[in-house]
Amino acid sequence: RLLSAKKVENINVSELCREAGVNRATFYKHYFSPHDVLAEIEANIAKELDSAQYRIVPKESSTTVSRLEGVCTYLKDNASTVRLLVESKMDSDLSKVFQGLPNDAILHIENSSRFEAKGKSLVSCFLSFGLYSLIIKWLIEDMPLSPRDVAVLIDDLSRNGWIM
Repeated sequence: RLLSAKKVENINVSELCREAGVNRATFYKHYFSPHDVLAEIEANIAKELDSAQYRIVPKESSTTVSRLEGVCTYLKDNASTVRLLVESKMDSDLSKVFQGLPNDAILHIENSSRFEAKGKSLVSCFLSFGLYSLIIKWLIEDMPLSPRDVAVLIDDLSRNGWIM
């Protein structure tokens, strides 16, 4: 609630403790600053994203689209938290979460003979940040696309590129 009213830099420990209903000693037992609380929220999202890939279909029978749909569904369900992280200038840290998320299989470059190992690493980085930007824009602007629509779009872009 505090983040929806002001930036994390302007939130002090006293008001955070009041809002959370904890005393300062309890806060300092677990955190050093309000930034640490934000970092923990981000870490929890990163952890949840890993398992969210298999939210729609179990790992054994998952497809690229089902994995992406699971991630998009989780992010859509938690859009207000993701928005707050992005708007709180934590987006550079949040973008790191996306670097590890789409592995080469999802990006369709794992078995590609088009790139050598170093090239695959660069392409993976390029696609990861594109994935991050696409998903954040979808969430921030609250676009009327379902998680499945976004998953199919990402899959199509990574398979076929964007140049016709």
